[in-house]
Amino acid sequence: MPQLDIASYSSQIFWLVITFGLLYILISKHLLSDVGSLLRQRQDRIQSDLDKAEEFKNQAKDLKEKYESTVMQSREKSRELINRAIFDAEDSAARKNRELEVVLTEKLAVADKKIKKAEQDAFAAFTPVATDLSKQIVKKLVGLDIKEKSANEVVIKFLKGA
Repeated sequence: MPQLDIASYSSQIFWLVITFGLLYILISKHLLSDVGSLLRQRQDRIQSDLDKAEEFKNQAKDLKEKYESTVMQSREKSRELINRAIFDAEDSAARKNRELEVVLTEKLAVADKKIKKAEQDAFAAFTPVATDLSKQIVKKLVGLDIKEKSANEVVIKFLKGA
């Protein structure tokens, strides 16, 4: 076997170094540069994606803050509108109650006047009849003939007390 011949070791080592040197140069220049550029491209794409993700994260954070701010403003505005509507409704109800109270007071005063007039008319219509009846009762029971004026005064006192 020629590889084991000690006399050819130096030439084998020489060609081994040259072959491995050329192979190293060939691999490092062509293959490793392609792999290196692929790794650099990949790293650049990963970094670009990370930068975009960070940018999107910041945009999402800003949008969330705007959304929350808008929601808070909307809630405040709706509270204001509700409070204003409640105040307006209470004010309107109070105004209507006052108007109704005035109308009812007027109607009550008119009804009071009508009742008093009806009462006076009833007393005026009832007084002569009661006077005549009381005169007749006293005459039949006691046998006395009393005057119209006296009977009328008694009847009026009695009706006022009743």
